[in-house]
Amino acid sequence: MAKTLDSSREVIPPRTHLLIDLDEGDDTEELTMLFHLADDTRANVTKVEIQSCSEEAEDWVDDDWMSLLFSCLGELENLEQLRINLGGMSLPVRLLAHVMNQSLKLQMLCVDSVSLLLTNGGDEDGGFEALSQAVRGHASLACVCLSDIQVDNRQPTDSVTAAQDSAASSSLEPFLVSLAMECPDSMRILELEDVPVSAVALTAMASSPYLRQLELWDIPSVNDTIADFASCLTNNRSLEKLELCQCNLGPLAAQELTLMLQNNNHALRQVLLDIDWGTSVMFAKPIASILRNNQRLTDLHLICRQEQEQHWENTSLDNNTANNSWSSPKDKQKQQQQEQQLPCTSHDQSYSAEAYAEIICHQGIARNTTLKRFGLEFRQPRRYRNDNSRLAKAFTEPLWQALSQSNRTVLEEFSVMGGHSVTPIEWGGTVAFFLGLNRGGLRQKWLSNGTTRTTRNSLTWMVDTLQRHSADLSTLFYLLSVHPHLLPLGTAAACDV
Repeated sequence: MAKTLDSSREVIPPRTHLLIDLDEGDDTEELTMLFHLADDTRANVTKVEIQSCSEEAEDWVDDDWMSLLFSCLGELENLEQLRINLGGMSLPVRLLAHVMNQSLKLQMLCVDSVSLLLTNGGDEDGGFEALSQAVRGHASLACVCLSDIQVDNRQPTDSVTAAQDSAASSSLEPFLVSLAMECPDSMRILELEDVPVSAVALTAMASSPYLRQLELWDIPSVNDTIADFASCLTNNRSLEKLELCQCNLGPLAAQELTLMLQNNNHALRQVLLDIDWGTSVMFAKPIASILRNNQRLTDLHLICRQEQEQHWENTSLDNNTANNSWSSPKDKQKQQQQEQQLPCTSHDQSYSAEAYAEIICHQGIARNTTLKRFGLEFRQPRRYRNDNSRLAKAFTEPLWQALSQSNRTVLEEFSVMGGHSVTPIEWGGTVAFFLGLNRGGLRQKWLSNGTTRTTRNSLTWMVDTLQRHSADLSTLFYLLSVHPHLLPLGTAAACDV
């Protein structure tokens, strides 16, 4: 499609952000600007978004037009962010590699709903290798997000097989491995959703010395290499944030990832896991073991499902024996005694909200010194009936006890949501008070012998707190036990009730 230079291009105002909606046709203002930008105006563009949400664009967008578009993108010398959503249309891999090579200041690349086209029915043209080479030589790329990516080798649709799916993951493998292991020091974030990923690429991501944040959504192939994947994560000293969601992680993955979280005491601070623990598992115990043994995590969010019928191996979750395949008779006897002290394994007891709450709060939260934000979503079958009302009733007492009796906990947010709820429980009373106390960093101040007691603002806050919680004698008792010099204020507050 030929484009002529518009004589009015000089009056086009400077733009830093271009949103190109392909569904609106090829005569939009943004496309006109992109094709006709003067050099001084082109230098202002730092962000470009290309999107298509319908099939209308397929009627006029062809490979030649796409080549022209990406050729113009490559001329944006100050481009920092590029977002592409083509609604499933094909994009030749070499065009993406061209933009990567030309845009040396590019920091974020997001590609969504794109079928990466191998023009010769395979990678004979070296498209993916060119893309990998562009990544290896990039100096500023920090974040790559790939979502709903397919590999189009222009084969007949009726010949699509599992073998071709495997070939697709193999085609992407050099690119993903380069992102994880061969990228420059600037690379920090890798997010993948519904992307064909090979076992080699997964282990490379888990072992990456560069990545600080790894998010995998709808990547079921994680299960095929979960042992190696978890082992690499255990030894990873740079990863700070991990998300594994909607990956069909089953009981085996739960076991491997539990041990990983117990033993990874390096950089990992934020974790989101979506796991089907299996119906034979009292998953409160492994959760408590994570909280008890990992004194590095600050954010932990767990989506707990129980659908798969699979046996949970009788492996010790204690940090001292997690890596040992053999336990002495004395250790086994001790473990059996501990198991006997826990609720029985019938559906009436082991899956009750009360049983979960007791174990998680007393054996986990009360013994953790670093976790600030903790989220639990119970996605269980209806027969367990762990809805918000029952969970709130079950967790309130043990949670209050864990927060009040342990001066080491720093928990600020505790989000609990039942299987069919859309909003988490809203805590009130004493639980809300202690969470707020930690959130303001005031627990340690109150326990210290420094200048806090004589600081006017702190004293005013204490008085206000006593008045707000005057009806809660347990809170009054805690505050006055920590600061007996406030006894006159507390007595006055209690008398006002």
